[in-house]
Amino acid sequence: GRHNLPGEPMLDFATSALFALGLALALHRLRSPRCFLLVVWWAVMLCGGIFSLSFEAPQSLRSIGSLPAAYVLAVESLQACKLQVDKLQMRACKPATCILATCLLAFIGWTNYDLYFNRQARDFAVWNAFSTPQTILAREVSRLGKGYRVELDPLLANHPTINFLAPDFQVPVPFDPSTVLPLRRSGEKGVALFLDPRSDNVRVLIERYYPQVQAREFRPPHGGPAVLYEYLFSPQDVEGVQGLWGRYRRGGELVLERRDRQVDFDWRAGQPPVPFPFEVEWEGSLYAPAYGPYILALEAPGRSELWVDGSPVPPGEVALAQGLHTIRARCRVEGPGEVRLLWHPPSQAGGLSPIPQGCLFVPPVTPRGLVGRYYPNDSWAGPPALVRIDPVISFYFHITPLRRPYTVEWSGWIEAPVAGPYRFGTENIDASWLEIDGRLVLENTEHNRYQGVTVNLSAGLHEVRLRFLDRSDYSHIYFYWIPPDGPQEIVPSERLFPSLRAGRGAPPH
Repeated sequence: GRHNLPGEPMLDFATSALFALGLALALHRLRSPRCFLLVVWWAVMLCGGIFSLSFEAPQSLRSIGSLPAAYVLAVESLQACKLQVDKLQMRACKPATCILATCLLAFIGWTNYDLYFNRQARDFAVWNAFSTPQTILAREVSRLGKGYRVELDPLLANHPTINFLAPDFQVPVPFDPSTVLPLRRSGEKGVALFLDPRSDNVRVLIERYYPQVQAREFRPPHGGPAVLYEYLFSPQDVEGVQGLWGRYRRGGELVLERRDRQVDFDWRAGQPPVPFPFEVEWEGSLYAPAYGPYILALEAPGRSELWVDGSPVPPGEVALAQGLHTIRARCRVEGPGEVRLLWHPPSQAGGLSPIPQGCLFVPPVTPRGLVGRYYPNDSWAGPPALVRIDPVISFYFHITPLRRPYTVEWSGWIEAPVAGPYRFGTENIDASWLEIDGRLVLENTEHNRYQGVTVNLSAGLHEVRLRFLDRSDYSHIYFYWIPPDGPQEIVPSERLFPSLRAGRGAPPH
């Protein structure tokens, strides 16, 4: 698309016919130095397209040196026709020959004009090939100014077009599509998030977590798919899902329900939201920014309890996967004192500190997806180097989580909304293996090819395990399903549950 209309020959039909005739004449007269030069010129200049990368060849730019020879050969055939007419020495033939040649050249001229100025100018692939998403992105960044913090899809980053068109823009480190959501930073600035259309897993989560966000998609002027998505989050959008949902009771009766951005209250001098004594329970999601051991605690002037992933938090350290976890805290506040929800993450120095607002979330942000255990080898051996909760299994690994070769095992539960036949499929580089309810149902070792299988499921939860091997460039994996009477789609996150709440092998509540 950057050099011609995709799928279109380099020569129009009439010119190609004249060229074929001229090539035949040149091969017939190959001993002539001029004919020999034209044939060799044409053949050698085609080599740039022939001896090229398999996924790029042929393309006209690498073969463009053959065009002068091709046109000279086409004109050679016209010259040969003229000589034959001159040999006939018939005056009546000359006007007819001129008219015919004029009509032929007019046809060739109109065909090429229409191809270049109409068909090619309106073609999506051509329009999109000239760094179009990066051009639009740079213009949008310049328009927005410094009022937004920019989050950039790695598929759009590190491109000279952005630096050229927006020289004052300090290109940020591209975000990791697996961990960018929910947004955890807040403040006076909004967030401008730019997505490549291939990052559909991020787009689905944005629409689920932030249904009111200002969204915009950029499409070609003459029709075609979107090439860039822009999401503008105000500080209110970002902070609107942060915190925990608190329910305050006195004597067992609910008297107050509100969203608390943090559980970090000093009720020694300040007035509590309800008179002493009272009970309060907070519920929501905790985001663990890294995989490793955490210390979690709830301090209160009275009895307190704390649960993560449906289980009581034990004294000392607890291992958490990177990502979202359910959290529930309950305490009885007998009188004045401090009530604080504290933690010590793996990378934090010092002692316990209040869990920040940017790591606490209320619905619609909820833990969904599968637990991914990433192993630094090609055999799923030893302890994993990374454990995280992936909302959906739809990855093009532009940024690999580990150095290749590595392997991943995703486990958890998949919810079948109705009983019936479900078509599951994967498309991957390099290989994947799918188990449903402990039974291997699909083995896809085909490079970059979709494979599917039909499984009859009862309504409800079913254990799922998906293993993946990554040892090649351009690696990716996509996990699809076709539910009964439904379309093919990436298995949505709301139908996936991580196996963390009550230990591996037990379904979520």
